[in-house]
Amino acid sequence: MRTTPALAGATRWLLLFIIALGFALRVHRLDEKGLWLDEAFSVWMAQHTLPELIDWLVRIDQHPPLYYMSLHWWLWFGESAAHVRMLSALFGALALPVIFLIGRRLSGSAVGLAAAFILAISPFHVRFAQEARMYALLMLNASLATLALVYLFHRSACVVRDDRTATCGAFPNPAGNASDKTGECLA
Repeated sequence: MRTTPALAGATRWLLLFIIALGFALRVHRLDEKGLWLDEAFSVWMAQHTLPELIDWLVRIDQHPPLYYMSLHWWLWFGESAAHVRMLSALFGALALPVIFLIGRRLSGSAVGLAAAFILAISPFHVRFAQEARMYALLMLNASLATLALVYLFHRSACVVRDDRTATCGAFPNPAGNASDKTGECLA
């Protein structure tokens, strides 16, 4: 089914509305409470120089350094509780269009919009996007990785050989003609 320009325009406006709603929910009452212990730890880590930050991560923390490094640069613009949490709110809001793209790629624009809307109003996602911790960045990174995987498998077929390794690309299907459809992936 072809998408008409009017339908594409409506989808674009609905997606923008969903992203704006999601962002508004994530920044609502962001400064209501002070930083709790784990958030204060994130700020403390981010206030170090980058070599010191890496050294501390290796010695005392099990989390990857990307969030702390991002927060390190983010703190140049302010250190209030709301400002510190805004970075996570932005990461959380950025996950919304990625979820839309995953849904659209798998099942069409309606599913993409529904998925983005559900994530936008998800109490768990809103809560964790309001904390100065790496949870929202983790969701964004996992969504981006999933999107990349969806695009990879949507464009290629996978064949499992006898040695149980999978190769991907346009390979002949059992009927003998070349195919690049995900439905014919044997892996």
